[in-house]
Amino acid sequence: MKAAEIISAFANVHATLVVQCAWYAVSVPVIQGMPHVYKRTNGEPLRGLWTDETLSVAIRRYKASDIGLTEAARYYGVPARPLVRRIASGKNLKRGLGPEGRYICLNFVRPTEKLGLKNKFSHITKMAGYAWISSLLERNREITVRQAEGLSLAREQGVSRLELLELIRMEENLMDKPQNIFNMNESGIQLTNKPGKLVTTKGAKDVHVLTPHERGENVTVIACCDAEGAFLPPVLLMKGVNRKNEFSDGLPHGSEVYTNPKSSFKTADLFLKWFEKHFLPRKSPGKNILILDGHTSHYNAFEMLNLAEKNRMITLCLPSRTTQALQLLDCSFFGPFKGYYNNEAKVWLQHHKFRNITRYQAGYHIGNAWNKAASVGNAVAGFKATGIFPLYPDIVPEHFLCNI
Repeated sequence: MKAAEIISAFANVHATLVVQCAWYAVSVPVIQGMPHVYKRTNGEPLRGLWTDETLSVAIRRYKASDIGLTEAARYYGVPARPLVRRIASGKNLKRGLGPEGRYICLNFVRPTEKLGLKNKFSHITKMAGYAWISSLLERNREITVRQAEGLSLAREQGVSRLELLELIRMEENLMDKPQNIFNMNESGIQLTNKPGKLVTTKGAKDVHVLTPHERGENVTVIACCDAEGAFLPPVLLMKGVNRKNEFSDGLPHGSEVYTNPKSSFKTADLFLKWFEKHFLPRKSPGKNILILDGHTSHYNAFEMLNLAEKNRMITLCLPSRTTQALQLLDCSFFGPFKGYYNNEAKVWLQHHKFRNITRYQAGYHIGNAWNKAASVGNAVAGFKATGIFPLYPDIVPEHFLCNI
């Protein structure tokens, strides 16, 4: 087939490859597809088995005139062309990048620009092509392409809050006083049982468990503990106007129930009431630190700030979107507490069919779950897991923070 016939057969393809022959040069189009992957045929000898040690010995014997270039390449298994390049450059390494350069490549930190290496990347898009990234993923199976997620800058500020906590503890002489460091948080529970997992046939569309309500009444539980492992009695928030004494039946001694006409969620007034009537009488003597999340009810009550100053209280608010790593009650308490509560509710409903769990029975279930979950071990483990006490900011996972 002549060159003209080849050109006419592929005239509609845009990509072209210039093939220079001995007598003429023609422009032959080729189809751009997947990157070429070399596959070794059966029986073909392996290449690249030489090491840095054999390369150093070959270069040393060649420079000492003990052996010729061709004989050194054949005897030590080092290709002649790489051997000549390394003799000229004075580098006795098999890989030009080395272990550190390979680590940089696998972490996508623009390795060619950092190391000053020549590359064929696009100077317009400043990116490698599809063939390059496909070949990289094929050679390095330990890396993959993942969808990136947005990350708030507030997470990076979480560690700075731990450093601020360290300065406060040093200035106020609280380094060895875990009974003066408190953490407070709240969480909502539903007055119903939570369906668990069932073993069923594959392809089943509807898997149901009978519950009194698909969504029961919400009750907010306020928990507070110190770094020594002592819990304050819980406080429950319910929606309503009139508070009945029966709502507290079954709760631990010293517990309280607050009502809010609009909802069962915490407000600035309810937090002020908890801080003044429930927390201050039970705090340790001297200066104390109260660690809170960034809920608006914590800093909208100016009376609370005045009370804190008068009672030698230091309040430290955690940044938003950092509670999953720095809020210790979320890490070690509320998970077990809700698990125990669900078990209590499930057992009660099994013995009282066709009945609903109301706020009159909620105190017993919440009290039993609280007595099991509010242990010294859970409180101490939460302070340790978040690096608050003993103070250890490095315990926060690196993947949680943004690398700026």
